Amino acid sequence: MSVRYLMDRFRLAREAAGRPDLTIHHLRHTALTIAGQHGATAAEFQARAGGHASQAAMAIYQHATLDRDKSLGEKIGTTYEPWQASRP
Repeated sequence: MSVRYLMDRFRLAREAAGRPDLTIHHLRHTALTIAGQHGATAAEFQARAGGHASQAAMAIYQHATLDRDKSLGEKIGTTYEPWQASRP
């Protein structure tokens, strides 16, 4: 698929969605952010980002969301409570 073909289709799609402001970078950022929210590893980030994701870029895409932070807190709690109960 050529870049021109891709961009022609992308322009049509963003106009149809009523979002002429969107760029390919927005889509990339969204996809990598969602991957981070689902626990993507550094290797998975590099593969999805074309093999050149720096540590700084991975930190950007792994930014926490309130829902994700709450979920992690709940998981930590469910791990800690049985351990605490098993202690003498």
